[in-house]
Amino acid sequence: MKRAAIYFIVIVALFYAEAGIVGVPNVIDYHDPNFIPREHETNSFFITKDKDGNILGDAVPPENGAINTNRESLAAKDFPEGNWGEELEGVRVSLRLDKSIFTNSEFIRTTVLVRNITNEYSLFVKANQVKPDLAIGFTVWDKSGQRVPSKPEYHGFLMAGFPTIILPGTQRKYAELLNDSYDLTNGIYMIQASAALGGGIEISSAKVPLEIK
Repeated sequence: MKRAAIYFIVIVALFYAEAGIVGVPNVIDYHDPNFIPREHETNSFFITKDKDGNILGDAVPPENGAINTNRESLAAKDFPEGNWGEELEGVRVSLRLDKSIFTNSEFIRTTVLVRNITNEYSLFVKANQVKPDLAIGFTVWDKSGQRVPSKPEYHGFLMAGFPTIILPGTQRKYAELLNDSYDLTNGIYMIQASAALGGGIEISSAKVPLEIK
């Protein structure tokens, strides 16, 4: 047992070394004079990465008046269609659907952004309100406000044991099918995406309406 614990610590240390990160905090000290809430900076721009850490779109802000074609990289106030939730611990979550009305047989495609708006590292680990072993997942309510249960085999986007590091000024993008996690019939629903930091801290997007008919 002791040998297994040492092996786990070594693996985690190597993971951080691979990312070039030492002593990664998962709770931000807002009283730190070096703390920068990037969302409040002029011309905010956030590098977008996929779930595997590959950069999507521009890696730097457009210059010399060029048009930014990747609107989801803009500050939340400049991209309100992102349905951003409230900032918590320097992190914000966005949820978008392809459209608001679907037929019963359609795939419901979602886009989730998890954004670090600070100059500190954020480390995502297990636990969200739907299942205790998830890092990112959905919550669905019907028109009466009752929670809709997810599929029993639903495993979410990230499993416990595979932490995701969100670097300062970047965001991770997840494209997921809601059909993979919920069997929804005709009706009106509200959808919310949630991501979890260490220490039981959960950050959610705004609630997004969805109709199936």
